Parts: sequence; C-alpha cells; structure tokens
Amino acid sequence: MHYPKVVLVTGACRFLGGYLTARLAQNPMINSVIAVDAIAPSKDMLRRMGRAEFVRADIRNPFIAKVIRNGDVDTVVHAAAASYAPRSGGSAALKEINVMGAMQLFAACQKSPSVRRVVLKSTSEVYGSSPHDPVVFTEDSTSRRPFREGFAKDSLDIEGMRAGWAGVGPISRWPSCGWPT
Repeated sequence: MHYPKVVLVTGACRFLGGYLTARLAQNPMINSVIAVDAIAPSKDMLRRMGRAEFVRADIRNPFIAKVIRNGDVDTVVHAAAASYAPRSGGSAALKEINVMGAMQLFAACQKSPSVRRVVLKSTSEVYGSSPHDPVVFTEDSTSRRPFREGFAKDSLDIEGMRAGWAGVGPISRWPSCGWPT
C-alpha cells in the first residue's frame, strides 16, 4: 500500500478541508502537507494547520500544476468544491469555480510524474446519507437521481471527470463525513 509522503489539500480554508489539513499535518509519517485555497486562512485556521504550508492559489489557474510539481506531491485531496461562495456572482460563477477548477486540477495531476493518488470529496447530496446507504461508495456507485443544476449537478460533473480520469491513475471517492474527535 502506498503511504503518502507529500499531500496537497484543496479547499484547505473551508470547514472539511481545514480539518483534514490539520489532521494530516499532525501525522508524523507524512513528510509535508500543502494547503491550497483561493481565500486566505483565518488566524485560527492557520494555527490549526500546524506545520502545513499554505499556498494561496485558485485551482482554475494553471499555477496549480506548478505547485504540484514544485512540491513533489504524491497525493492530492480535492476538497474545494463549494455549495456556495459569497460574492461569487451566482450559479454560473460557482459552476466555473467547481467544475473548471476540478478540470484544471485533474489535468495537473495527470501531467505530474509524482502524483500517485487523488482523493475526491463527494457529497451526500448526490449519493445519499440514510442509514441504508454505505459509508464508502465504490467506483460503480451512481447518483440517486439526475440533477439539472446547482451544487449537486456540479458534483456530478466532477464525478464524470473523475470517472474519465480514473483509468489514468488511482482515484478514490468519499462522501462528506464527520471526523472522530
């Protein structure tokens, strides 16, 4: 099994990405954690990130490929998809942030010789969260219903890219989940 040495987390200044970054930074078996977000972290978030290196970058920009290459990243956790973005300009702008950002990120991962694994945070909005649903969804899991717009549709579009990219490199998908305290 591959144990990550250099992990890059997108969406690192948001709730789930921030807590994941903090937990990964506490793991002594991981050499370094690179926290990426288009927004600056709060002082509290920066403190919680610990030894993680923060890079302010918009994943829609090709600069993300340089961050991955220069950091010799072997594992990418994509937690940046957002259900809302204050002052983003509406659903079209949010779709660009989510879908185009994921496309740019996946392309950078595909081109990188060091990336061995990509983990994609999904959402219970798409796959469900009832007691009858699995905790981990397989690569063959499908959406409960078709979506035509909004965050769930953006998530499905990202999942479609993931499916197309999956044959090129290892990629895992996890629904949003709580972390043990």
